[in-house]
Amino acid sequence: DEVELYAVAKDVYALNSHEHDPVRSSPRRLRIVDAATLVQQMQSELANVRQQATRMISRQQELQTTEPAAAQSRQRELSQQVAAQSSVVQALQDRQARNRLEDPRLSQTLQQSKSLLDQSQSSSRRAEQGLEKAANQPQNKDNPDLQTARRQQEEVNRSLTDMVNLLDPGRDAVALQLRQLEDRKSTRLNSSHLV
Repeated sequence: DEVELYAVAKDVYALNSHEHDPVRSSPRRLRIVDAATLVQQMQSELANVRQQATRMISRQQELQTTEPAAAQSRQRELSQQVAAQSSVVQALQDRQARNRLEDPRLSQTLQQSKSLLDQSQSSSRRAEQGLEKAANQPQNKDNPDLQTARRQQEEVNRSLTDMVNLLDPGRDAVALQLRQLEDRKSTRLNSSHLV
């Protein structure tokens, strides 16, 4: 269903009994969807976030082997990309609240995704700082700033990987199959005791 809204405005102009005609705004269309459709739309957007996170993991892995001077600006770009995905998840949380959609599983998924993205962003920013310091020092493996940057980059990978796994659509299907299998086993055991 769609609802079309528009506003009508009339100014206070009046001169010799002449007035301006009312003006109608451009229409604004609101689509009304049921809860299941809204959840499906939000899950589709989360699938896009997952896809972006997978790409960011690849970029981060590449940056972990790049010289600090060259990696610094690209690490900053990665931090911005992570922040953009965090904003997408925040917008989904806001949308869920605005629509009063009560879906505890979706709420938990959004909350965990946002937390993991925020952790990734924080680690990526610390990696940026470490790479900046390391770029201004002689290059060697024992450079403490470089080691700190590499640990932070690894943390970015871990957090993003955790989020990708959290948003894996197959994860729910496997969990459901395991639950059904357990239920069947339980039913068989219970029915074997009946006389």
